[in-house]
Amino acid sequence: MIVLGAFIAGARDLSFDSYGYGVVFLSNISTTIYLATISHLGKSSGLNSFGLMWCNGIMFAPLLFFWTLIRGDLEITMNFQYLLSPGFMVCAFQSLCSSSIVFWFFEICIRVDWANGKPKQGHMQEAARAVRYQQFQRICNQYQMNVLLVAHHADYQV
Repeated sequence: MIVLGAFIAGARDLSFDSYGYGVVFLSNISTTIYLATISHLGKSSGLNSFGLMWCNGIMFAPLLFFWTLIRGDLEITMNFQYLLSPGFMVCAFQSLCSSSIVFWFFEICIRVDWANGKPKQGHMQEAARAVRYQQFQRICNQYQMNVLLVAHHADYQV
């Protein structure tokens, strides 16, 4: 999948040059090494993967700035004719908001406390369903109910 991404991203508007492929190849290799490092260090550093990636971005921002300055990409970006147009700024702001929302959702949604250990990997829905039905059973027993009607959506829950 990474190799396919390298070919697609390296195409750069179908100009198939070695620089584009080289940058994408280095990006994919460094991403692979970085993800392996995150899985190893994340257990001991206390940071989650988003925190580690943020720190990585901060550490390499000066290098990226220097590289874009040397290659002339920074000047091209600053002279982009639509840089200050309202439409472009709205899209850039929305992109920033989207990434912040995704980060926030991961922060609030990943933390799950399981009373009896963690479920097996890949069986989260089954484990959640089992816990939910155990809770339903406990409530039915507590209130001496013989029947509990449930529906697929919360709007239809009885």
